[in-house]
Amino acid sequence: MEIILTGLENPRGVAVSMTGELYVAEAGTGLHLLDPTKWDGKLTKFTDLNGDGDFEDEAEAERWFSHFTTYNGFSAYGTGRDEVSGPSDLLLHKDGRLFLSVDDGGLSNSLALHVISPDGRIGLTLADRNNMNGIAFDRDQQKKFAVEISFTAEFRDIVVFPLLDSGQQAVPAGLAVNPRTGDLLVTLYPADGCPPRVLASGLDAPTNITIGHDGSLYISVGQGTPGRPIPGPDGITQIRGEILRITNFLSRDAVEMEQ
Repeated sequence: MEIILTGLENPRGVAVSMTGELYVAEAGTGLHLLDPTKWDGKLTKFTDLNGDGDFEDEAEAERWFSHFTTYNGFSAYGTGRDEVSGPSDLLLHKDGRLFLSVDDGGLSNSLALHVISPDGRIGLTLADRNNMNGIAFDRDQQKKFAVEISFTAEFRDIVVFPLLDSGQQAVPAGLAVNPRTGDLLVTLYPADGCPPRVLASGLDAPTNITIGHDGSLYISVGQGTPGRPIPGPDGITQIRGEILRITNFLSRDAVEMEQ
């Protein structure tokens, strides 16, 4: 496991191109709730220009958008938790288009699923649900799925989850589509099921996971007001938005076969 990006503000969705570019959505700081001109949800394209394996060197970041909605549930709705929301997930279509979901919390009445052209221009908006976390394509990349609904010509609910055995509410948090069967896979928070296989531990609030074309896992970590002191495994630390990469999760051949 290695850190390939740091200093981010609540990173969420990650998309990796066939040629290795990294697209990252950041939910922002959650500050300046009442001033839309200072909202700082972001979408950035990163290119490893010097081939050193990370994306932190000068000129490797190309900011596409800087002022998407951002809010903190603590200050916006009194949730009692330092949780920042805004741009939340990314999909990269085989034709180069990006699909970006944005949770605006009802603050801006903006549409929540944006289509972005390969050269970084926002085109269509496809949905007006304002609490959209994970999104995924079907096997043919013709349909788009969210944790609540599928997008075709109209909206329709495809599943409603009952309470878990513990009595807790099942909260959909992310999803993917099995490329072999077309089954929709949904993560529930909380869950507990069969014993998990631990790939990494000690992470600070991992919020998104993506399988890259190279078979690596890309994980977004860091949730809350950037720089806020928090307890860590080695004492007090600060919230840092980072992208981690776990290599050799799948072989490249296996990924290409799945796709």
